[in-house]
Amino acid sequence: MSKLFDKNNIEFANSIFDTRNLPKNHFPEFCFIGRSNVGKSSLINAIIGIKKIAKVSATPGKTISLNYFSLNEKAYIVDLPGYGYAKLPKKEQAKISHLIGSYFESSENLKLTFLLVDGRHEIKKNDIEMLGFLADLGREVAIIVTKCDKRSSAEIKKSIEDILKLFNNISEVVYSSAKSKIGISEIKKIINNYYLNIKNDSDRPS
Repeated sequence: MSKLFDKNNIEFANSIFDTRNLPKNHFPEFCFIGRSNVGKSSLINAIIGIKKIAKVSATPGKTISLNYFSLNEKAYIVDLPGYGYAKLPKKEQAKISHLIGSYFESSENLKLTFLLVDGRHEIKKNDIEMLGFLADLGREVAIIVTKCDKRSSAEIKKSIEDILKLFNNISEVVYSSAKSKIGISEIKKIINNYYLNIKNDSDRPS
């Protein structure tokens, strides 16, 4: 394992509200997205290993920016706003939707998108729409099924099987729990392996 996840070298880097201000340093990026209240911030805290580095709120829809976390100044974890929270004002929903879409369309450094789905329920329509959007852009996706310390529903397992038949841009499926740490080491290993492959490719003579 590389030193990407050395807690002494991980820190919050920046909140970005406009994709014209994306980092210029070309570090590989690994982003996390899902419906509001899917447990994204708790999962990121568990992966990074620093409690509350990603703010966990009792109120869904609080993340309205792209939040960057630096891994040893070599790569970024990017926490994207959640989608599907209908109680936000329509203007705010439109702003968040534009930011998410613009990030996926314009980021040159995004290497893998982790799409989080709630393990207690079947995959929702807006999750499928997001997968379709990412597939159309040619973005590679790893699905993370969250909250698996509670019994995962039979519906989510069947949903995952059906989704894998529909989309060919899904490289991994991880069942996880921020609370009991199920799947956390697997997610870190996926990020580390992608980083090492990118680094090895860049080190090869052209």
